[in-house]
Amino acid sequence: MSISRQALERMKEVIGGDKAVLAEILQSFIDEAEPLAESILSAARDGRLDTLGRAAHTIKSSARDFGDARLAALCADIELRSKQGSVSNAVACSQQIAQGCIALKEELAAYIGAEMNGEIP
Repeated sequence: MSISRQALERMKEVIGGDKAVLAEILQSFIDEAEPLAESILSAARDGRLDTLGRAAHTIKSSARDFGDARLAALCADIELRSKQGSVSNAVACSQQIAQGCIALKEELAAYIGAEMNGEIP
């Protein structure tokens, strides 16, 4: 699982090329990554499919925005199965999503640092 620099460049273009605004958007996800990871794990452990589906949806949307297609697909699957009322391997899947969410957070933090230091053209 990993970010796509192309996706982040598209985001930057959409917001007018402002590195600081992009950094704020990415930082917002970074700040929410651990609570989101905990939410999806907790929901899976407790069998709360509605919460599991909402957490998966939120992570899916961010993962797509940041170009992490694998994490987005995993979240989309859990979101769909939560709506259908059947997630037989919810805990295992939520663990993968939580790990992906934290990895995404770390990659985004590194990207922000490189972007703000002028290391990314």
